[in-house]
Amino acid sequence: MLGKILGLSKNSDQGTIIGKDGNRYTFFKKDFQDQTIPGKDVCVEFSPNNNKATSIEICETCCKENSNIIFGITSIFITLIFGFIGTFISRLLFAKLPIKNVLVATTLHFIVSTILIVPILGYIVYVIGVLYFTVQNYKLIMKQ
Repeated sequence: MLGKILGLSKNSDQGTIIGKDGNRYTFFKKDFQDQTIPGKDVCVEFSPNNNKATSIEICETCCKENSNIIFGITSIFITLIFGFIGTFISRLLFAKLPIKNVLVATTLHFIVSTILIVPILGYIVYVIGVLYFTVQNYKLIMKQ
C-alpha cells in the first residue's frame, strides 16, 4: 500500500504513516527495508498488518504522480482559458522551467494568439496553436 509518513518519535523509534486508504498505521524504525529513516511527508510503500506498517520502502514516485496529474489538468484549463498567459503560468510555476525557456514559449504562443487570430485561416491556426501548447504544457508537467 502507498502512504505518507506523518511523523516519527525519536525517543520511542515509533512513527505513523497515513495510507492511501485514509487509515493510520504505526511503524518502528526496524520495519524499514533500508537503514535510511525518512522524515515527515515522505512517500512510502508498505505492507499493512492490522494497524501496523511493515516492509516499508521509500517510494519517490507514488505521491509525486498524483500532484503531477493535478498540475497537468490545471495546466490544460489555465492554457485553454487564459491562452499565452496560461502557458507562462504553467511553465513557470508548475514545470519550474528557467525564465528564458518560459518567455520563448510564451512569446510564440502570444504571436500565434494575437497575429494569426485575425483572418479565418488564422483562427484555425490559433486553435491548433492553443491545443499544441496545451498538450505540450501537460506533457511537460507530467515529466516532473
